[in-house]
Amino acid sequence: MSVTRAVQELAKPDPSRVSSSTNQDNGKEDVVPSLTFHVLTDEVEKQDAMRLVTDSIAQQRQIASFSVIVHPVCLAGLAAGCASIYSLHAKRDLGTALIMMCGLAIAYLAAVRLLTAQYIRLAEGLKWKQWITRPDGNEDYVLAARFGNEIIATLVLRIVASDAPAAASRSTKKTRSSSSAKGGSGIIRAWTTRYKYRGKGIGGDMLRLAVLTTRSKCGQDARVSFDPAHANSARPLPDLFNRSFTKREDQALLTLENAIAACDRGESTFQKN
Repeated sequence: MSVTRAVQELAKPDPSRVSSSTNQDNGKEDVVPSLTFHVLTDEVEKQDAMRLVTDSIAQQRQIASFSVIVHPVCLAGLAAGCASIYSLHAKRDLGTALIMMCGLAIAYLAAVRLLTAQYIRLAEGLKWKQWITRPDGNEDYVLAARFGNEIIATLVLRIVASDAPAAASRSTKKTRSSSSAKGGSGIIRAWTTRYKYRGKGIGGDMLRLAVLTTRSKCGQDARVSFDPAHANSARPLPDLFNRSFTKREDQALLTLENAIAACDRGESTFQKN
């Protein structure tokens, strides 16, 4: 199934709802929106696209919470606490013991919620306009996938120019500003898809678009990689809770390798507007 078809499947109306309105809409065909890919230039569209990035940071809280809740160390502590309550109170008052164990479980979940709240603060603290602005004042490329009028995926790409000779004068740098990207590379600083559309292959298409955009600016041999300090790189929790994030980053690297290989073969499954 192609990416476009997979996404369009989500847009198909519920047959039970369609049947109730067939008489009213007889003669009118449902038009499925098209899936297109863009390099955004409009500020409002960039803001909408970057909202997906902040949402993805906040959504990491769910992954972190699950990692903490089911971690063997935490579960062992919870089990030990429940066992202590049971041994001290069960014989005298089983009801009280059960209530205390329920209270301990609630406190356990509340502590996890408090611990992972840092992801919300990270999302709220991302100033998108400042974040995509380079030291030289130019902005990163904001790539987006649009399904109809809805932006459903975002990728932030920074083109890093090759190092100029140390002895180059300022005037020389100015004359070469338009071509300084040749020989450079692309750095992916953010990459996310709206939750509803994940697992449909759109993320891979976004990476292919990033590779092609980089090569159009820097040449066919340009390298593309993830920024170590990408938007979702913050790890506010101890390392023992970050295994899920490490797996996701490994999967992202593999997906990028596949995207680069696909571009090398001349393959693409999207329409760039």
